Amino acid sequence: MIQINCIILSSIAFILPNVAATCCHDGGNKSENNLTDTLSLQTIQKIPDDIDGGMCQLYLSDHDKNTNNPFCITDMGEILYIHVNGELNKLRQDSLFSDSCIQYRNDKYLMKVYFQKQEEKDDERYDIKGYCKIYSTDSLHVYKHSFIGVCNW
Repeated sequence: MIQINCIILSSIAFILPNVAATCCHDGGNKSENNLTDTLSLQTIQKIPDDIDGGMCQLYLSDHDKNTNNPFCITDMGEILYIHVNGELNKLRQDSLFSDSCIQYRNDKYLMKVYFQKQEEKDDERYDIKGYCKIYSTDSLHVYKHSFIGVCNW
């Protein structure tokens, strides 16, 4: 378990080309990395049943990637899972702003995922890098965190 003095969520939806993150307009005067509530982020131990086939797994570090401890799993489409405060949260794709930015939400969180790099490893696997911004729906604050990930089908 990772204890963080802010929100951490993240994800990925489907394979995207090598583009810089330039979309997902944030608007407003939100204060980055200034959430007052402490949230606990846990790794996802079991792939959720409704993810069948292709998926992306996101990691906070190389160590997490090497030990297969993702903090986020997505079905390369419309569903994203993240485990926060002991609860597995399911978010749905809200908007696709461009090839470099996808937005997800549920009643507790809004998450914007920015893709910065994609590297094809073979016909069925891509490594990805980027960052996400996580907004608590009951707060005016935002937390930004980088990720690395692997997408397979």
